[in-house]
Amino acid sequence: MAINHKYYKHSLSLNKFLKSKKNLSKPPPKLFPNDPTPQQITQTISNRSDAPTLDLNHPILQKLEQSCANIKQFNQIHTQLTVSGLFQHPFAASRYIKKLCACLHSVSHCVSLYDHIKEPDAFMCNTIMRSFVNANDPYGALRFYYEKMIAKWVLPNHYTFPLVAKVCADIGSLRGAQKVHALVVKFGFELDLFVRNSFIRCYSVCGRTSDARMVFDNGFVLDLVSWNSMIDGYVKNGELGLAREIFDEMYDRDIFTWNSMISGYVGVGDMDVARRLFEKMPSRDVVSWNCMIDGFARIKDVSMAAKFFDEMPSRNVVSWNIMLALYLRCKKYSDCLRFFDMMVRGNFVPDEASLVSVLTACAELKMLDQGKWVHSYMKNNGIKPDMLLSTALLTMYAKCGAMDLAREVFDVMPEKSVVSWNSMIIGYGMHGHGDKALEMFWEMEKGGPYAK
Repeated sequence: MAINHKYYKHSLSLNKFLKSKKNLSKPPPKLFPNDPTPQQITQTISNRSDAPTLDLNHPILQKLEQSCANIKQFNQIHTQLTVSGLFQHPFAASRYIKKLCACLHSVSHCVSLYDHIKEPDAFMCNTIMRSFVNANDPYGALRFYYEKMIAKWVLPNHYTFPLVAKVCADIGSLRGAQKVHALVVKFGFELDLFVRNSFIRCYSVCGRTSDARMVFDNGFVLDLVSWNSMIDGYVKNGELGLAREIFDEMYDRDIFTWNSMISGYVGVGDMDVARRLFEKMPSRDVVSWNCMIDGFARIKDVSMAAKFFDEMPSRNVVSWNIMLALYLRCKKYSDCLRFFDMMVRGNFVPDEASLVSVLTACAELKMLDQGKWVHSYMKNNGIKPDMLLSTALLTMYAKCGAMDLAREVFDVMPEKSVVSWNSMIIGYGMHGHGDKALEMFWEMEKGGPYAK
């Protein structure tokens, strides 16, 4: 009997279809033995009036909050949310993305998951943009805002605009700030205090204090942050007179207000006014004292800087660094080393700026043993020198005549500046190694001043 191949093929297709339907009728596998069935989960988010609301007490979301620490566990939760139909629920998806950003810091993975959500909300977008900002990728945050949020018609909320304004301020995008500000007005958030304060700061950072002042003046309600942002903006843009007008109008000031004004007068070298404001302050912090010390250091008034340093109730590493740099600038190299010794004995941990100052002082005084001690201190405390600190170290060795040690530092430098090359060439020349100096000169010329 002949076989009808056409009928046979259709029969095979029908059997496959029936088998697939049979498989679909089976419940999906449960990843956790105590999880509810998919029917129970679906009922949780149904539209029935008697259905319970989805919240953090849901078993899968509890596991998400309590036990997710690596990508394998996240994938298990994601699978369970997907097969149960919960991943398309805005609350569940938001919690998953927030937890993923907090634990794994995988922004790209969050973006790929976001692309599969049918109805994302502002909370998800804000979470992902904040993760971009925390990862020092403001451009990525701005791209996400335009390409993933605005393009998908996701309505922003009052947390979105301050975040985007911060991004625009960080990258100095005035045009971007203006476009976002237009949306603020369009969506009716211009009266929100948090949003207004963020744009006062944003315009100030972008150098548009007139626009910042317009936002400030149009605010029916202002808080201390509003006033401080306006004062700080004027000070940093060199408009000290306008900053003082705002300062004098304020009924309530905090320590940031006073410090901003003092730093403004310090910046223009008017230490008399800065000191009068300092003396009027109801309370002072270490920033207030450091600002005054830095002001006297800028005009090279060593005695007044030392006086304020001695009167400080508490100090930090910045206080010491200002004095170390001041002594160095005034060529008081012995005082610089004495201060560094006091700093270490006082259990203050020096940073790169401290070590650059003291190594420069050692180089000027030809104190090789002291310089070696500093180098040993760096190694023992795991301080990895950057280009500036490495250059200071090899310059110290070169001026002290320890050219072998200078060459060791030079060879391991990942980047070399023209100062590094010059220090080696001059060091070889000063200590009777003219051939090596010439050799290094041609080596520098061959590869350029920043040759590695």
